[in-house]
Parts: sequence; structure tokens; C-alpha cells
Amino acid sequence: PSYLIDQGIFRSIFGKRNPDASLSEIMQMLGDTWRGMTEEEQAPYIQIAKEEADQYEKEKALLERAQRPSEMWQPLRRCNAVLDRLCSDPFASVFLEPVDTSVYNDY
Repeated sequence: PSYLIDQGIFRSIFGKRNPDASLSEIMQMLGDTWRGMTEEEQAPYIQIAKEEADQYEKEKALLERAQRPSEMWQPLRRCNAVLDRLCSDPFASVFLEPVDTSVYNDY
């Protein structure tokens, strides 16, 4: 991934410096440049790649959590929203009446 960040930054620069070069030649130059760099020169790109990987993992975890509505927090949030709405509704006292379970057996 760190090589791809380096490639993304320098591809257009190499393309402008070598306008007659094909894409494969530019990629070859980029690869040679990357392999010629010391670990110290590669360190900033590696750091950026790690930060992006961490950000990806955070976003992936949030997405997975958002796609699991059956977890406990989602129904609780819905219940709280319904209760708040019922508390502000003047006709909500209807819900305080007892339910006849012989008539409503699925209650």
C-alpha cells in the first residue's frame, strides 16, 4: 500500500517529465525509483499507508455495526424514541389501559 501512495503522488510528475513515455515505461520508472529509496525515504509513505489502513478498519467496523440492526443498541434507541413520542402525546393514556390477553393472545 505504501508503494501505491508513492505511485499516486509521482505518476503525474513522471508523466510530465517524460511526455513520450508509455504508461508501462512510467510505471517501470516509478518501480525503479521506489526500489532505489532507502527505508528512511520510504518511511513517510509507510506511515501514511498505516494511517489509511487504520482509518479503513474504523470505517469498516462502523459499517458492519450499522448493518446489524438486530443488535441490542438499535431496538433500545427505537424504544426510547417511541417512549419520548408517547410522553409528549396527549392521547397516549390509551396505552396505559390494561390489555385483555384472552382477546389479544399474541400480546
